[in-house]
Amino acid sequence: MEKPRLSKSEVKRYGLYSLLTGFASMMALTYITNYATINLALGAALVGTVFLVARIIDFIASLAAGGIITKANPRGGKYTSWLTVLRWTAVIGTILQFTNTASLALPFRVVILLLGYCFLHCSMDFVATSQYGILSIMAGTSMEDRTLLSVTGFQWMVPATIIVSFCTLPVVQFLTPYTGENMAYFIITVVYALPFF
Repeated sequence: MEKPRLSKSEVKRYGLYSLLTGFASMMALTYITNYATINLALGAALVGTVFLVARIIDFIASLAAGGIITKANPRGGKYTSWLTVLRWTAVIGTILQFTNTASLALPFRVVILLLGYCFLHCSMDFVATSQYGILSIMAGTSMEDRTLLSVTGFQWMVPATIIVSFCTLPVVQFLTPYTGENMAYFIITVVYALPFF
């Protein structure tokens, strides 16, 4: 049997990246529908339509991501360049979705929500594809190392899901009397998303 060639430090750093990715994206995945309908005062049918359009765009980006990454030859490396650049758009997308636009006209609220969704999800299509490319480079031909990295990435992402699900609403309720509910969502989104940088 082939001996694993990855150090524990490399495996933990790969896991840490998965954890931070989870924190950056989980808030939008879990709470954006509730926030858009209640806090931004968008009707449920309108939110559903915005997300339908956004998911069609996201679907196209997810299909194109692999081909674009494979054909592009950026200076910073085939995969790391995408991770470096698109972490910014992913975080901006998350923060845009939870920006208080309730006082703006309806078209502006819709456009900002759509842009935020597309920035986050289309960026994550490329980030996830690049992360799998890095996994294959790190592990090489060792199936044991590939399995180890895949399982570690998943194990480290689970705590992000649990923490976001468990802590968000109590923190929002705690902050609301001091900041207002919209600002409370915004603050916790920034706290979750910024470590992804």
